[in-house]
Amino acid sequence: MHQKQFGLVIAVVSAVLIVMTLFFRAQLEQQQLQACEQVCGQNIGDSCTINTCPYHNAKNLAWIPIFSVILMAGLGGIGLYIALFRKNNVIEEKQYDLTGLDHEGKKVFMLVHNSPDEVYQNKLMEHVGFSKAKMTRILDRLEKKGLVERRRRGMTNIVVLK
Repeated sequence: MHQKQFGLVIAVVSAVLIVMTLFFRAQLEQQQLQACEQVCGQNIGDSCTINTCPYHNAKNLAWIPIFSVILMAGLGGIGLYIALFRKNNVIEEKQYDLTGLDHEGKKVFMLVHNSPDEVYQNKLMEHVGFSKAKMTRILDRLEKKGLVERRRRGMTNIVVLK
């Protein structure tokens, strides 16, 4: 999933959760009002206001939905920021100039290019079946063109892209 799509998903999910929270809060208020009406209906002689209703007067947890809405709105804002304003950090693949290389040079370069990490020089020789001298000449040409770099590791070389 791309960064823009991910941001939009976050924003939409946040908006849905905000609407659901507000709906459930409205439902809770309606149930509290009905409960107050029932209590007031039983106490005929008492004056019943929203301030004297036990369901509204008690220290309830009304702050939880408000806090949840604020938190979800902040999350939705982050999602919109990611979707609309944040640049994609896409790493562009470097373009290599392979003109002037023969078939064997291109083959060796592509093996190094397609490997996830560095490649041991002796593994390259095994894979393509070239002698040590031929592989050295090919790698010399690739290094001269600035395509690869050989790094000494003990008794062998590691070949990496430049």
